[in-house]
Amino acid sequence: RLLAAGGTFSATDFRDAVAASVRPFSETLADLIDETVGAGGGDPNDSESVIERLSVLGRDGDPLAIQHGIGGYVLPTVAAALHLFAAHPRDPAQALGRTMLAGGDTDTVGSLVGGLVGTLNGEDVWPAHLSSNVQNVEHLIRVADSFSEVCSGLIC
Repeated sequence: RLLAAGGTFSATDFRDAVAASVRPFSETLADLIDETVGAGGGDPNDSESVIERLSVLGRDGDPLAIQHGIGGYVLPTVAAALHLFAAHPRDPAQALGRTMLAGGDTDTVGSLVGGLVGTLNGEDVWPAHLSSNVQNVEHLIRVADSFSEVCSGLIC
C-alpha cells in the first residue's frame, strides 16, 4: 500500500513500515529488514557486503552449502529483495542489474524487486524493449491496474 500511494520515496520510511508490518509474524525477518534495508544508501560496495551477509543465512551452518549469492531460504530472499529495491527504487536497470550480480536465486529475488519497482513507479518505468517481449502483457497490465485500484482504496 505504501508503494501504491506513489509520491516521494524514503528507504528509511519504507524499511520502518515493512518491518513494523512483519514484526507480529516474524521477529527474525523484521530484525533482518531493520539491519539490511536501506543499508549502504545505494553504494554498490555497501550493497555487496549486505548481500554477502544475507547469502549465508538459511544454510544451517554447513560450510559446504555456502555458495555465492542468495539461496532459496525465504528470510534472506525477502530481505535481499527489499534491500536491492530500496537502494535503487526508481531505476529498474540498476535494481535488477544488482540483483543479477548478487547471484544465487536471482529469478525469485528479481521477481520481487521488479514487482516493487513497478508498484512504486508504474508501467512507464520499464523500457519498451523489456515490456514488449512479455507474453500477455496487456492482461498483466489490466491485473496490475486492478490491484493498484484496490490498494488505493485501502490507503488511509
